[in-house]
Amino acid sequence: MSRGAGNLQRLILEQLDLSGPIQLNELCWQLATREGRLTTGDESGAIDRSFYSSFLRAVNLLGQRVVRSPRKLLDLNELVAYYPFKTRSAFIKDLRQRLLPIVADWLSQRNAARFRKAQTEHHLLNRLATSAREEANEVWASIESQLFDAISRLRGESRIVLLSILVKGRELFVEHSSVWEGRSLGRLIDLGFRLEPLGPEDRCVLTDVKKLYDCCLPSAKVNHAWLKSQLYSIVSFSRWGSSSGLSDEVKGVLLERDRKFIETLPGHVPPHLKRVGNFASPRKIEYSGFLNELIRRDVLAPFEFLNLASKS
Repeated sequence: MSRGAGNLQRLILEQLDLSGPIQLNELCWQLATREGRLTTGDESGAIDRSFYSSFLRAVNLLGQRVVRSPRKLLDLNELVAYYPFKTRSAFIKDLRQRLLPIVADWLSQRNAARFRKAQTEHHLLNRLATSAREEANEVWASIESQLFDAISRLRGESRIVLLSILVKGRELFVEHSSVWEGRSLGRLIDLGFRLEPLGPEDRCVLTDVKKLYDCCLPSAKVNHAWLKSQLYSIVSFSRWGSSSGLSDEVKGVLLERDRKFIETLPGHVPPHLKRVGNFASPRKIEYSGFLNELIRRDVLAPFEFLNLASKS
């Protein structure tokens, strides 16, 4: 039975009142399941297309009664929590809920990424507008003299860390600088704030560096860029369209950790011998094409979060 936009709006508001902030696609799945709007077939069903369209229309019609906050995913935990719901297919949702925790755990243990965090900082700074970059360089120039004074006062590990911050800052904020520090500035700042003892003047200088860093490299952008780098290390995203391919290495990890499930996926063919006449040639394993649905390009797009607007 179909529901009008008014009824769906009421359901959305009721659910938001119960759950608090929630990702849009997850809310759609909750309501579609509760209202019996999952179609049969297509492996294990899907959200009915008409219900999905009605749900999006109802959200739009709610207007200022809800707060809509689009943003990109920040880390592997959010990948596991939110990405499974970004599909209408129940089969793909269940596949992601089962296998993404394995992928996330493997990436975390290996600290795998296509680019280092220091490279990510360079990339994000290079994308700043020229005027913003020039302003950042000027702010850094005003901080340098204070850093030199702090370094002259300090000894031991504190002196080494602040010197590394000075070198990294010059690498990032001084044009044609020839100095280099392999660690990211974000990591060095974190190390600096953990130093003990650190006097008020030295901590003040470190705070100024942190303010400049946060202005040029907001944590949301840095975290998403790092997640993107992690995903690019295991997925070949098509430049055009939404197709993607999970690496054979990760497919092998999934097979090792959840063999029974992987082997029962449609299209999975184990290693075998193919006979032609009197000859037999070995054939490598053929993984199910559904594994390429585990992570698609839409994982990099913004995710929308909903919350009830505060009553004035």
